[in-house]
Amino acid sequence: MELWIIIMVLVIAVVIMLIAAVYVTMAADNLGNYPFKDQDPMLRAAYKYLVWATVLTWVAVGLIVLIGIGLVALAIFFPEFLLGAAKYSSSFIQIGMILGLIIAGGLALIDGFLGALAAFKIAYSGLIGDTLLKEPYRDAIIAAVAGIGGTFFIAGALILMLVAERACKHKKKK
Repeated sequence: MELWIIIMVLVIAVVIMLIAAVYVTMAADNLGNYPFKDQDPMLRAAYKYLVWATVLTWVAVGLIVLIGIGLVALAIFFPEFLLGAAKYSSSFIQIGMILGLIIAGGLALIDGFLGALAAFKIAYSGLIGDTLLKEPYRDAIIAAVAGIGGTFFIAGALILMLVAERACKHKKKK
């Protein structure tokens, strides 16, 4: 598996996760500042979901960024390690990056579901007509779409990378 392909997937995953992180953080902040949040059990639950989604999304972003920083550090300080590892398809670096992407994808999926649950709770709070709730509702939906979409992107990229890897191995055998 080519290292540059994994790096491209990491960069795109970071962008998608940053979008989800920013929107879920804005939704949590806007709902947290809503004056009647504590009086409605649906809004309290939505706020709780958004806070958890915020934490999980920033952890996923941090994980992907740490993988990227580790890659750059390896390339700078131990280039011979990267060159030696490039010979083997099941190298430590590639397995670590793939596992990191799987974990980040799982966190993104949880973030997406929490954002969707929060949007559902906001919509059925009985106060959705209030203009102050329109923005956290919209932000929660965008975060949910970005989180779930990010998961599908990461999963699709991993599947394509594995299929391409097998095709290259099969081609080399012939």
